[in-house]
Amino acid sequence: MSIRNWLISFSPTTLTSAFSSVTLGTALAWYLNNKFNPIIYVITLAALLLAQAGVNLVHDYYDYLSGVDILYRASGFSHRPHPIIDLKLSPRDVITVGYVFLAIAFMAGGVYLFTLVGWPVLILAMAGLIIGVGYSIPPLKFHYRGYGEVLAALAWVLSLHGGAHTLSKRAFTQTPPRH
Repeated sequence: MSIRNWLISFSPTTLTSAFSSVTLGTALAWYLNNKFNPIIYVITLAALLLAQAGVNLVHDYYDYLSGVDILYRASGFSHRPHPIIDLKLSPRDVITVGYVFLAIAFMAGGVYLFTLVGWPVLILAMAGLIIGVGYSIPPLKFHYRGYGEVLAALAWVLSLHGGAHTLSKRAFTQTPPRH
């Protein structure tokens, strides 16, 4: 069990989506308000990178348990190395690290940023958590019911673009910006 295997298990290609979404939302707030807080940006980015990596691990664990990923591998298709099947990480470690990442992201990011900005952050964090974890875990299993990709897109737009923009904007303004 190497550090390299763990880093690969986080699915780095999906982490670029978290990075670009937070950066775009923050840039939009900067453009509209002419202010930028690097501390809020870094905390938001770190929390969402951890959340995305956590969701990826939770999803991989439940797909492994259901047997879907084993069938997927047997078909010859593979979009990335699977943490349990290909990287030989233990299922228990994968699910534990996934939930630890989600807890850290929610507590360190969501709760701390809530104290700075208010309820919109907590609401968006909860929506993102439910959509992210509900993507593959029972009883929700959005992915298996045909809602997974639509909800994932909604989570990216609302929770990341909207969340980063709301965080950056509200951290600097007490009144709504003039139109």
